[in-house]
Amino acid sequence: MGVLHYLNVRDGDCTVIQHPSGHTSVVDVCNASNEIEDKTVAAIRKATRVAVHKALQQPGNFRQKELPVNPIEYLLDLGVERVFRFILSHPDMDHMDGIKDFFEVFSPLNFWDTNNTCETEFEEGSPYNPDDWEFYKSIRDSKATTAPKRLAFHADTRGHYYNQDENGKGGGDGLYILAPTNELVAAANERDDFNDCSYVILYRSAGGRILLAGDSHDETWKYIL
Repeated sequence: MGVLHYLNVRDGDCTVIQHPSGHTSVVDVCNASNEIEDKTVAAIRKATRVAVHKALQQPGNFRQKELPVNPIEYLLDLGVERVFRFILSHPDMDHMDGIKDFFEVFSPLNFWDTNNTCETEFEEGSPYNPDDWEFYKSIRDSKATTAPKRLAFHADTRGHYYNQDENGKGGGDGLYILAPTNELVAAANERDDFNDCSYVILYRSAGGRILLAGDSHDETWKYIL
């Protein structure tokens, strides 16, 4: 059975899936940095997070955003040395914050992207690093065939390893693509609003089904329904 980890990464998203196949998928990243904390400081922060987790048994606002997780450190602590696939749900900075460092550490083999035409400008005081955007664009606009292999999938796509096994039969890593469609991506590009070109992925496992939906808006859900 697969294991999912939903990480506390401030205002962004980061989900880790450890598949029974041994593959690791990561959907979006935020608050990632390869500047790993001193072990003593990290231990204190971890103990604090544990205390916060226990405190969640009671109602209230426990200000978890003040104790975010660094996805790079989290994955290294899990023993992950390489990520099999990284899925960027859509090209907003709170879903790719630290992507450059993340790729330098884990060298994902496959990069799921959308055929978006997004351009981003950084205002003074932005919490995000323009280097991450330039790194993303270098992959998005590249024709390279080496890792990371850029893949732009659409609804109902079938393929080896993500929803088929190596013999082309059902299963694989249990990732079924519900959106976007070509039409949703084209409309997002035309409106310059890229939430509705978000990947919506149904993860199916022996333990049940989980929906990972990026920041999808009404048009995506109308299509899926």
